[in-house]
Amino acid sequence: MFCDQWKHNLTKSDLLCAMMPYEWFVSEDAILSNVETQLCTTAALICASCPVQAVWHTKGIVRHGGSKEQARFAQEFALEIARFYDCKTDGVVMVDDVDFEQ
Repeated sequence: MFCDQWKHNLTKSDLLCAMMPYEWFVSEDAILSNVETQLCTTAALICASCPVQAVWHTKGIVRHGGSKEQARFAQEFALEIARFYDCKTDGVVMVDDVDFEQ
C-alpha cells in the first residue's frame, strides 16, 4: 500500500517538475522570443530522447520566423551535448529531413 501511494505521488511530482519550468519560464515571451523558446525546447527534447516532440519544436523554429540554419544549430548543439553526457538520441530527424510544409 505504501509503495502504491509513493508511485502515485511521484507521478504527480514528476508532472509538476515538468510543467512549472515549461509553463512559467520557457513560455514567457518577455524572457525569450518565440524563436529562442523553440530553439531551447528543441535542444532539450533531443537530449531527453523525445524525437517526435523535437520535430514539432524544430518546425516551430521556422514557423515563428527562425531559419533552418538556426534549427540546424539547435540540433547540432543538442547532439553535441547529448554525446558529451552519453544521452540516447535515437530517432532524431535531422533538419534536412523535416517536412516544414506539413
